[in-house]
Amino acid sequence: MKTLGRALNDETRINILYYLIQNGDTNVQTLVEHTQKSQTSISHHLRILTDSGLAKIQKQGRNHYYSISDKHVETILQILKDHFSE
Repeated sequence: MKTLGRALNDETRINILYYLIQNGDTNVQTLVEHTQKSQTSISHHLRILTDSGLAKIQKQGRNHYYSISDKHVETILQILKDHFSE
């Protein structure tokens, strides 16, 4: 649970998760362009998201594609959004 809390405790990681929900499999370069963060920063955030189980990685040769791990991630984000909107 500590890992999950850490993963959800950053605006960039939340932004990445929403992007993955909306766009599906995405590579690091696309997320760099979307967030305007460095490749090193995005890779760090993705590592935290994958370690927490919120995102998964699919390797295709030299390319790595990230996506949410399952539909529960979308549910978790919606619950958090609803909770903080009250």
